[in-house]
Amino acid sequence: QADDAFTGGFDYNLRWDQNRVNWNGHWVATHAPGDGGVRTSGGGVTNFQVSRKHWGLWSHADHFGRDFRVTDLGFFRSRANRNDVDGGFYVEQPDPGRWLRRYGANISGLRAWNGDGLVFDKGLGVNANVSFLNFWYANGGITRRFETYDDLDTRGGPPILSPAGYFYYSNFGTDSRKSWRVNFGSYG
Repeated sequence: QADDAFTGGFDYNLRWDQNRVNWNGHWVATHAPGDGGVRTSGGGVTNFQVSRKHWGLWSHADHFGRDFRVTDLGFFRSRANRNDVDGGFYVEQPDPGRWLRRYGANISGLRAWNGDGLVFDKGLGVNANVSFLNFWYANGGITRRFETYDDLDTRGGPPILSPAGYFYYSNFGTDSRKSWRVNFGSYG
C-alpha cells in the first residue's frame, strides 16, 4: 500500500509605484513518501525588482528543503536541498541620441548552496548592449564561475570539485524589424 502525499501553497504578485516596483513569489509545503518514510518539507522562491528610466535592480532567492517532494506532480524543474541568492543592477540610456538608439550595461552575481553549507554554484557576470539608430544591435558579456563542489554528479558519493572558469558571448545583428536579417554570434 502506498502512503498518501499532500502538497499546498500560495503565490503572490505585489506591484506599486506605477508598476515600477514588483515583489512576487510562491511557497509550497509537501508531505510525501521518500527515502526514510513520509517526510514534511517546504520550498519556494521570491523575486524583487525595481525599474526606473535609467537604472534598475533585481533580486531572487529560493529555498527547497532536503525532503521537498513534488516530483510526481511534474512541476519541479530544480533540485531539492537548495538555497540560492542572486541579483544584479543595470544602467541604461533608453532615449535615442546622435548615434545610438539605446545602450546599457549590467552586473550580476549568484551563490547557491545545499543544507550542509556546500556551495555548488557561485559567479559574477557583466553584460553590455547597444542598439543603433538603424535598429542594428550588438551585445556581449562575460561570466566568472568560481570553484565550487558538485554534490549530485557522484549520485550519492562524495562531492567533486567543479573548477572555476569563464563564459563569454557576443552578438551582432541587423534590423530585427525586417523580414530578412543577418546575425553573428560567438560564445565560449
